[in-house]
Amino acid sequence: MGRRLASRMMDTDEGFVATVAALTMRPGQVTRTYLAGGRRRYSGPLRYVLIVVTIYAIVFNTLGVEFEVPGLPERDEVDRLATRVVHALLAYMAVPVLLLVALLQWPLFRSAGLSLAETWVVALYAFGHATWLSTLSAISGLGELAYGVVALAVLQAGCVAWALTDTYQRGAVATTWRAILLFAVYVVLLNAVALVVAQALFQAGWLELLDEALAWLPGNPAPLV
Repeated sequence: MGRRLASRMMDTDEGFVATVAALTMRPGQVTRTYLAGGRRRYSGPLRYVLIVVTIYAIVFNTLGVEFEVPGLPERDEVDRLATRVVHALLAYMAVPVLLLVALLQWPLFRSAGLSLAETWVVALYAFGHATWLSTLSAISGLGELAYGVVALAVLQAGCVAWALTDTYQRGAVATTWRAILLFAVYVVLLNAVALVVAQALFQAGWLELLDEALAWLPGNPAPLV
């Protein structure tokens, strides 16, 4: 079953645009159809997440977005460099981080009767689709406004709650609270990984090298240093 599920997750014959639309309107239908073996209707969850985070990374670096977090001091050049490099590379860490989230999500929704692998599929679709809000925030400039990051987090948590409610079809209130908990865990884990990666890159002296390498990619601005 694990091999069959992995093959379906990497399938490339699905309609990406149709998947975006369906996950926006009826996320539960996408997940249930996929888990039931409907391979030809929607993009596989892993492929979908990788495409979405790639779009986000390109938009983030092209626009040179700098999210404002209330209470944090203004960042120096090294911090800005670390932020740019980490956002370009770390978006892809959402995939393994969501596996850790699925480990918590599985017992919270055990009554749904899904396996851990199937729960990971649900998490990939739900949290991956919420990444579109980060992309739209970067384009609109919401993240650069005061408390824009807070507003973005609320919107993303709501998006995840809607996806899980429609997928599991349990009580909306109970599902929403569980979704908020899972989203909080996801944000903490992803940021913890970001700090570890940025520190490691800084200590190794690789930030400048990676920044120069990223500048050669299509749509990326010139290096910061």
